Amino acid sequence: MKIIKTLFLVFVLILLNASNAAAADMPTPETNASADDDCPACPPDQNQVPINQNITLLLIGGLVLGAFVVYNNKIKKASV
Repeated sequence: MKIIKTLFLVFVLILLNASNAAAADMPTPETNASADDDCPACPPDQNQVPINQNITLLLIGGLVLGAFVVYNNKIKKASV
């Protein structure tokens, strides 16, 4: 059962990576020079990204969580 879970996880991760790699870029919207700054229909700034700060903390947190899970699995296997 553990092998099936691992294979399923690998398959999903590869599928997600392939779909992200094959995704087409979104077309740039036409800007209106006379548009008001408070206009709700105006496109957002193109320079903004969802994760633009503290990416190092996110990576460190992932490494710590991964190390914790690996350590707990080794402790459980050693006690059995």
